[in-house]
Amino acid sequence: MLLIDLVALMAALVTTLAVIPMIIRYGRWRPLLNRSGETSPERVAPLVPRLGGIAVFAGIVVAIGTASSLLGIGLVVPVGWTQFAPLMVFGASVVFALGLIDDLRGVQPIWKLAAQTLAACAAWYAGVRIQVIVFPPSTVFHLGAFAFPVTVLWLVGVSNAVNLVDGLDGLAGTVTVIALGCVIGASIVLNHNGVMLLSYAMLGATLAFLYYNWHPARIFLGDSGSLVVGFMLAVATVESARRPDRAILSLVPILALAYPLLDTGIAILRRSLRSEPLSRADGRHIHQQFVALGYGQTRAVGTIAIFSSALAALGLTVTFARPVFSVFVALAALAVLMSIFGWGLRWLQYDEFTEARATLVSAARRARGVLRNKIIARDAERDVSRAPEIVDIERILADYAPTLGLAHMQICRESSRRRLPPGYTGGALDVYKVD
Repeated sequence: MLLIDLVALMAALVTTLAVIPMIIRYGRWRPLLNRSGETSPERVAPLVPRLGGIAVFAGIVVAIGTASSLLGIGLVVPVGWTQFAPLMVFGASVVFALGLIDDLRGVQPIWKLAAQTLAACAAWYAGVRIQVIVFPPSTVFHLGAFAFPVTVLWLVGVSNAVNLVDGLDGLAGTVTVIALGCVIGASIVLNHNGVMLLSYAMLGATLAFLYYNWHPARIFLGDSGSLVVGFMLAVATVESARRPDRAILSLVPILALAYPLLDTGIAILRRSLRSEPLSRADGRHIHQQFVALGYGQTRAVGTIAIFSSALAALGLTVTFARPVFSVFVALAALAVLMSIFGWGLRWLQYDEFTEARATLVSAARRARGVLRNKIIARDAERDVSRAPEIVDIERILADYAPTLGLAHMQICRESSRRRLPPGYTGGALDVYKVD
């Protein structure tokens, strides 16, 4: 089986390496170009073609076709591969086509979403289904009727999450390689040969692309590449974590794709707090904040790679370790991650979360104070209603005033529906509060 995996990797690697120079040579016309690297008034970065997705997609398709053709020379291809591979290629082709049109002419978001949903439906038909989820050590959730929408949401969401992190030279490719390493590790443990074959094909194409995309980049993925890579990563991460009983070990796909998911989640929350459209780009993703804070592109990508690798390794460790050990590691890691997360949001200067936290804390304190005053006012009202004489009412009001934070309270002679104490012969009374 290792032989066919290596054949797929080499086929994707060679194909992508062969196609990219042609794209660079013939793709240098302005509608297909983006600027590479940091820009400044003193230095304008060179224009770079953004059609790398063509080479990556070609490499993956050639690798899958090569692996399938090996059936004819007697090598064993994974069980189910002949049914699974064509549907994956179909789904990826739909996403690739819409992404390419978007790179060339622009496409409304609704049409890209429709294409991604169609690809997700093809994956569902091929058997990529999230029906049962397992959280360590053995908590099981059956999704039932929610299985289909959850599966589509995962496939479409990851596709767009990977697209969003394609903002620095080498970042999307690096995150992809780390996720594929996690996928291959889980596939080895669970004996998913078909997923390994797909992963090696993707790995070969991604490594070849990274050679040209590392800073300073000579080519970009574009939507045609990032959406395809995201879609196939979404499929691979789920299938690699599938147990023999069809349940999904949840931490493998979540932590393999931790950075894209985290960055997308933060972006959604930020834009919601600002009451901005979720589809509006604002140039404040995590990797962009790194650069804004003085990190160079290479250093920023390296830092994110360390973070992503640690989380991917943590996902494999917690998932496949003994239950007692996995729970201990998970709790310790969660505490560390929450601390880093809280510190990181401040360090990255996401003021939305700082202000939201301050507002929530202030609102909670005010709510607690209001609730306390209402309870004390109820007590005062009850005591006043039971007072036999006016002097008793005045004493009660004097006692409660400091507790309510008031200078004093007094009886006001005016109409009221309150029950008057026995023996009172003056005008109607009411409680009048004065600060």
